[in-house]
Amino acid sequence: MPVIVGATVQIPVSVSNAASVVTPLGVDALSATVTGSNGLVGTQNITAAALSPAATTVNLTLDTSTARVVNATAAISSTVEGTQNANTSRSLAGTVLARARPSWSAKSVVTSTTLAQSVATGSAAIELPISLHNFGYGSLQAKLDADGATGLSGAFSVIDATEPNIAATAATLRFGFNPAGLSAGTYTQTATVLVSDENLPGATAGSLTVNLSVTVTGGNPADLDGNGIVNGADLTILLSQWGSPGSADLDGNGVVGGGDIAILLNSWG
Repeated sequence: MPVIVGATVQIPVSVSNAASVVTPLGVDALSATVTGSNGLVGTQNITAAALSPAATTVNLTLDTSTARVVNATAAISSTVEGTQNANTSRSLAGTVLARARPSWSAKSVVTSTTLAQSVATGSAAIELPISLHNFGYGSLQAKLDADGATGLSGAFSVIDATEPNIAATAATLRFGFNPAGLSAGTYTQTATVLVSDENLPGATAGSLTVNLSVTVTGGNPADLDGNGIVNGADLTILLSQWGSPGSADLDGNGVVGGGDIAILLNSWG
């Protein structure tokens, strides 16, 4: 089973004194040394009683300091005269994974961001979607779990902020805003999104924040500056948010683009 960097993992190695004998008279106890290498750490000396049916077990420590593929060896050696298999070894194969890297961006690690939207007074509740990435995901990186969100109340709500095993494809978290009964103005709250590594030994937890900002306009969502008319000033705001979430995301698809400029131009004047 894979583990995550920093996990404390003990690997049991069992040694038996199980050689066949003609007569038990004078049979020696087995003294041996168990040594780890190539990712197993530790050296232990053991004594196994003569003709004992039980195995003697020692624990070696797996080195989890760096992410890598592990091909470790536990070597067992004895200097007792007449020992069969006086030098033998066992192999261990596994993987140490780097921790997940939660981010609001696919280009760099961003742990705090702002999601802005606008809605007209009296409109129905809207969704505020945002993408959560496991930045730089690869075969030697743990998957990311989104474990929920806290901090929202009133007009803001959490629709869905849980998603397990986020790998190379981003997950979409969804928040909500209900403008019912609200007057024109800008409303803001900060959501704390709880995240963790996938459920493996060494998993750690953390959080990101997203500042939700919704402008309730007097009537037309395309009136981005709220001056009562859709004109060049609103177009300038839209173009400044192009390709990212923002208050100019008039079609609510999570990014400002061609659909939004069509809505704005259709509302011109």
